[in-house]
Amino acid sequence: MKRVILTYLFFLFCIAGYCQRTLKFTDVMLFCGDTKLTVSEEWNSSDAEELGITHVTENRFYELSGQRRSIDIDYWTWKNERTGNGVFGTYSYLKEQNDGLSISVLYNREELALLLENNTNMYIFIDLSTLMLFYCDNADENVTSVNPIGNALRNKDFHRFDYVLIPPKKKAETSFYSLQRLPVFPASLPKGTIIQYDVFSYAFSTNPWDIIEEMIPEEINGKELFEARNGVYYFSLRNESLTSNSFGYIRALGFESRYHCKLY
Repeated sequence: MKRVILTYLFFLFCIAGYCQRTLKFTDVMLFCGDTKLTVSEEWNSSDAEELGITHVTENRFYELSGQRRSIDIDYWTWKNERTGNGVFGTYSYLKEQNDGLSISVLYNREELALLLENNTNMYIFIDLSTLMLFYCDNADENVTSVNPIGNALRNKDFHRFDYVLIPPKKKAETSFYSLQRLPVFPASLPKGTIIQYDVFSYAFSTNPWDIIEEMIPEEINGKELFEARNGVYYFSLRNESLTSNSFGYIRALGFESRYHCKLY
């Protein structure tokens, strides 16, 4: 009986320890490009204005040869950013609200969910088939040799609803699980670990749905590959090798949102 009680207490301790692992956003960097393999930080001023993003400069600290130094970092991001974190039911969460594409990340040991809110006047198309989490060293806080170095997550509706089109002022949500059968944020990650993931998107000033609809297969294994929920379109595509030219006469503005968080 004593062994059972000790085992139960140990189990509760592990759960409590995991729940106390807090994440906070440090920044969101935006890169432009026709595909996720060709992104660049060199934004055209008219594209940046159309998307409603801003250029910022921050002074960042780092350690080199035992000495603390600083460097100016330039990047593009959304306007009017506000961040927060907390607990919601059985999930912890962190959020980054802005005038562009706001994001809330809800997570527990087994699952990570994204809530995306389009605050722009554009239609935003997002690839949500997979999500790669990178666990990175943080030399400034003496966090090195982080293990594991990453975690490949897959959409729970993989090959059915890999993509989403979010009209202006609408919200989309999707959930992921670990292909490697790891906890979303393994207990081996030390405090101070930097976590990075990115999401690739296309933005349109006019509704591209008629063109996208023609690219959707009829069904797979008897299941339809399209669903509309709360004014948002979830779907898969026949051709997954997309570029900005894949949408015919409608201009597509490709961009990558690169999110950085720190584990506390």
